[in-house]
Amino acid sequence: PAQSSSGTGYGGQQGDKKRLLAGRKKAQKERVKDDKQNIRFLKQIQKQLKYQKKSSTKTRDLCDLDDGDRTKVSALLSDTFRSACPTDWDERKELYASALEVCLILSSSEKLGTIFGDKDDQEGVLFWLLEFREQAEQIRKHNTDVGLSKEDQGDTILATRVSEVADAVLKISRRCQAAKPEVELSVITLSERYQSQLGPLRFDSVD
Repeated sequence: PAQSSSGTGYGGQQGDKKRLLAGRKKAQKERVKDDKQNIRFLKQIQKQLKYQKKSSTKTRDLCDLDDGDRTKVSALLSDTFRSACPTDWDERKELYASALEVCLILSSSEKLGTIFGDKDDQEGVLFWLLEFREQAEQIRKHNTDVGLSKEDQGDTILATRVSEVADAVLKISRRCQAAKPEVELSVITLSERYQSQLGPLRFDSVD
């Protein structure tokens, strides 16, 4: 005979299913709420950076973020691209669009390009953006092979955008990474020069 929803028989299975559905519904509501807050934050960052970019000159790059915003932007972009799933593209397209727009603005400045990190760093933005690009390329290929429906058109546009932004971010990341050894080398060179100049002075003073 069927037992109550707290039991282990058929009734228990029904109870488990209801709890599972309720849990999913709650998680979905929480995610929608979080996405709205994240979109609002990303749009604020967009506005701030666009204003700074407009005020910049060829010789003076005014685009910058304080340490708190840098950390938050990096974590948010990484999490957004890490959690990207093809089945969620329609529901989360506004979040993806906002994240990609911020990435594109950041990629126009070497000062801000360091936010993306290295392509092999699994904690960095670039690593997960490139994973997102792989997902996007698969969707574009699928839609090309089977033909486009109305629903697929939006996915293809977003997939194309993902690839374009990923290419721009990869380019600025390589420039930032290439600049690092030069900075380190210049520091070592100055240190060695100082020591080489100081050495003879020490001997002179002893004499």
